[in-house]
Amino acid sequence: MATIILIHGAWHGAWCWNKVSERLRDLGHVPLALDLPGHGDNPKPLSAMTIDRYAAYVCAVLEEMDGPALLAGHSMGGMVISQAAEAMPDRVQGLAYICAVLLGNGETLQDAEYADPDSRLAGNIGFTPDGSEVTLNSEAITELFYHDCPTEDAARAASLLCRQSAAPFATALHTSAENYGRIPRYYVECRNDRVLTPSLQKRMYTHTPCEQVFPLDCGHSPFFAMPDELTAILDKIANGDS
Repeated sequence: MATIILIHGAWHGAWCWNKVSERLRDLGHVPLALDLPGHGDNPKPLSAMTIDRYAAYVCAVLEEMDGPALLAGHSMGGMVISQAAEAMPDRVQGLAYICAVLLGNGETLQDAEYADPDSRLAGNIGFTPDGSEVTLNSEAITELFYHDCPTEDAARAASLLCRQSAAPFATALHTSAENYGRIPRYYVECRNDRVLTPSLQKRMYTHTPCEQVFPLDCGHSPFFAMPDELTAILDKIANGDS
């Protein structure tokens, strides 16, 4: 059995993993769903919401553990687990990207090759006047993130979304073959995703190859839409059965 650290994406918090955490625990794993700085029950100033500070928070958790953990990141959380793995490769068993941002060294999500013209997110986000915060069109939240999720989950999730710093989206990752490159990577491809479209997900895991790609027929929130199937995938990765 494994310790599995679950990292949420932009605007979200540890609460999005509740169903998956419960299922992983039933299988004998130790799931740790974290609230990144400035999210959920980890209040911090907006300026604290950077990829480096997110990754440093994950590394602090890894330092306190007795052995390595599987890091699972959703959406923007993919950038966080990549940077944390670079910093502490000996503490990371593997990396699971769940319809997540998967970049190479020196790349940012704003690089031209990662342009996603079919994403519905672009037309439903904005920025505060000083450019420090990415805002969401509240009327489009369910359509973007939870269109195939149970109504109760979608409503609760929409009520819990928090402010999101713009900095992580323009931050370049710094990874190396010696550290990050030696950790096995896995990708969970969500084929009905309206935020990170399947074409973008494929470009990312093709450019930065993974040990295995696991397809799910759902949107951007598999932890609500297909928690059993997502749990089974994480269990398989954690047990080395992939």
